[in-house]
Amino acid sequence: MLLLQLFAIIAACPYMVVAPRPPRGGASTSNSGPSVPIECPEGEWYWAAKNVCLPKGMPANPDPVPFGNQCPPYWYWHQNGYCAPSRIQHINKKCRPEYGRDPVGIWCEPRRSCKCDQHEWRWKARNICLLRQGPPIEHIGPIPDGYKCPREWYWHRILQHCVPISPEQQRQFCPPGYERISFRCEPLRTIAAHRAAPIQTTLPIPTALNACPEGEWYWEAARKCIPLGGLDTAPPARLGFACPEGWYWHLNHHCAPRRPENLGAPCPDGYKWDGAVFVCEPVGDSDVWN
Repeated sequence: MLLLQLFAIIAACPYMVVAPRPPRGGASTSNSGPSVPIECPEGEWYWAAKNVCLPKGMPANPDPVPFGNQCPPYWYWHQNGYCAPSRIQHINKKCRPEYGRDPVGIWCEPRRSCKCDQHEWRWKARNICLLRQGPPIEHIGPIPDGYKCPREWYWHRILQHCVPISPEQQRQFCPPGYERISFRCEPLRTIAAHRAAPIQTTLPIPTALNACPEGEWYWEAARKCIPLGGLDTAPPARLGFACPEGWYWHLNHHCAPRRPENLGAPCPDGYKWDGAVFVCEPVGDSDVWN
């Protein structure tokens, strides 16, 4: 019975039944968080997207792309489990018209809906079929440092992101202090550091000789001085925004922390943090990964 079930899964939509072979070289992506550039040997070039060294040119016998998917032109299926460009000048190649890039950029998948068999359920966010009885043990990997998964989700060793255990768990959120990025939960402070845009202000940026006025403190993410303790103001209801716990609605039309210790506070349930404009936005269907 188990053997028949495995054959049914292989014939169905792109569900990972067979793990890729162990890496033959290059940097591994199986259990590492954000990494730094590496120095490549002669005859190879550095691909920043995956932090790996790749050979210059197409391999003689590249592995086939699994589960009916493809790679962009002049790309090939890498031993670490993703499509990779054959040369640096091909890094911007797109998928063919009848294919679309999957949500985390691993491969090009057919523009069709996945049809799952009776032992599976379809996860619409990734258009893949998952086993109703739960994932095979070989697909469950340790969560890399710096990431987390929502409750009742697991780290998929091949997909390299979080996956729900069952269809009932699709609408789970990231833990407090984390936000979803490419089906991974990353710390809010890390996200804010990448996304935060300068907000125009008449106050000068403090220096050792020019600190904030008395009763104010310097909010580094927004590059401005704000009142210590904040104001008793909330976002206008017509905007549909909310502020994290311990934050208030600033006169410059964004949320602001009352005190430094309120930095990194989570958004209320049903909202997600937008570090570019400093507000909590309502969560839509795509934001809860269903």
